[in-house]
Amino acid sequence: MNNLPYAMQMAELETQMEQETIEEQMLMADLECQAEQDAVLDQMLLDELAYEAEQNAIADAFYLAELAAEAEEDAIADAMFMADLACQDAMAMPF
Repeated sequence: MNNLPYAMQMAELETQMEQETIEEQMLMADLECQAEQDAVLDQMLLDELAYEAEQNAIADAFYLAELAAEAEEDAIADAMFMADLACQDAMAMPF
C-alpha cells in the first residue's frame, strides 16, 4: 500500500503532462492557422497594391501620352509660325 500514493501521484503527473502537451499542440495549431491567415491577408494586400500600382502606371502613361501629343502640337504650331515668318520675310525682301 505504500506505493499507491506514489503511483497516484505519478499517474496525476503523467495526466498533467499529457494535458500540457495537448494544450501546446492546440496552441501551435492555432498559431499556424493564424500565420496562414496572416499570409493570405498579406498576399491580398500585396495583390491590391500591385493592382493600384498598375492602374497608376496606366494613368501615368495616358497622361504622358497626352503631354507628348500637346508638345507635338505645340512644336507643329511653332514650326508653322516660323515658316510663316520666314515666308513673310522672304516676301518683304526687295529683289
